[in-house]
Amino acid sequence: SDLNLSQNFDRPFSAKSTTELWRKWHISLSTWFSDYLYNPIALNKRDWGIWSVVYASLITFLLLGIWHGASWNFIAFGCLQGIILSLEILTKKLRKKLRKKFPTFINDTVGILFTFVFFSFALIFFKVNKLSSIWIIFREIFGGLHNDISYIISNHRFLNINIELAPYYNCFILIIIVEVLQYLQYKKQIISIFEKSPIYIRWSIYYITLILIILWGVFEKRIFIYSQF
Repeated sequence: SDLNLSQNFDRPFSAKSTTELWRKWHISLSTWFSDYLYNPIALNKRDWGIWSVVYASLITFLLLGIWHGASWNFIAFGCLQGIILSLEILTKKLRKKLRKKFPTFINDTVGILFTFVFFSFALIFFKVNKLSSIWIIFREIFGGLHNDISYIISNHRFLNINIELAPYYNCFILIIIVEVLQYLQYKKQIISIFEKSPIYIRWSIYYITLILIILWGVFEKRIFIYSQF
């Protein structure tokens, strides 16, 4: 018989807010924290009104950070998520009024970009071994970016692609491919269509996928990040 597993990630980087992202990211974990921590805390403090939700968000994500590890970087990651969620809760009415003044496309684009950038920023805290490394990372990111832009402008290298950037272009192409496939799966259920396709189409895709894995795959030994939790 078929083994059906629940979906654990639902296109989280298409989320227009951090609140929506956590409904799509690591769904099994976020659902457990919602059922056993967030909801009971919010209900227990319901007399506080909107602040009960803020309080529940801060406590839940603080504990979620500690769940990943008893160190300051994970606590900082959890606190950042709790703070941005609290701000989204407190500014919900204001943001709703502002959205009415702009087209849906602009609202969605700004929401997706802000959510992605903030989550990426928070993941820096998740990744570092100690908080003191944060300042070094920020210095390298912004200092390196400034130097790269200055170099490009001063040498007029807008069209001359540096070979050292090739891995980044490959990553960018792969991200686009994955996002397109996820969108098609979300809208058209392409997996079901693929399963019903003729055998020569399916096997052609199998071989193409195998070739791409050989060309772009990472084969050195790496520890899966969630294996440490």
